[in-house]
Amino acid sequence: MLCNFIAITVFLLFNLWSPHASAIDFKAIKWELVRSGSGIDVYRGETGLSDLYAAKGLGIIPAPIVIVTSVLLDPTRRGQWFPDLLGSHIVKTVSANERFEYMAVRTPFPLANRDFIYRGKFSYNKEVKTMEIRFASEDIPEMPETKLVRGKIIDSVFTLRERADGYTIIEHVAVMDPRGYIPNWIVNLVQANVPFNMIWNLRLQVVRPDVVARQEVLDEMK
Repeated sequence: MLCNFIAITVFLLFNLWSPHASAIDFKAIKWELVRSGSGIDVYRGETGLSDLYAAKGLGIIPAPIVIVTSVLLDPTRRGQWFPDLLGSHIVKTVSANERFEYMAVRTPFPLANRDFIYRGKFSYNKEVKTMEIRFASEDIPEMPETKLVRGKIIDSVFTLRERADGYTIIEHVAVMDPRGYIPNWIVNLVQANVPFNMIWNLRLQVVRPDVVARQEVLDEMK
């Protein structure tokens, strides 16, 4: 639910992981448009996994891929674009483009807030000028204890494509298992609003004068 966005996917967020057996074939999902406006489209679709649905957000970000990726990967900025984020931090760094992260997210009252531990990795395809940031839940010894409900990110992907005018087409797809009981009306609300708000907030972040390209992103795109 709430996660079906991660951002978030989301969260993230963010290819932030190594491929795993439970990856979702998002191309096979039949998507239903649930919200559209301001150049942002939000979809949902059945996954075939119990009652879990996938969510997808699609829009344009007024900045090049290197800047959009740098904002997505910066833990200190995540609270400025990821809806209802309570906190996030890096748990363990695997390499320059791969790490484990922790994220806690606020859920509507009276439900308990959720948190997630996930492994992510980002990679750039020079031939098609596309950045992929992918992440999914994975247990590690270093994972912190929680008093919240620990959800599971089944699969989540940010795909960033370069446009001729220098802007970035962003697509975020995700399947989350929030664990515990959540009413359908909350699931529907989150799936419609979180992807939309996430892309909208990213548009505001990338134009800030203090946003700079991160070195690990520049290295990946060489």
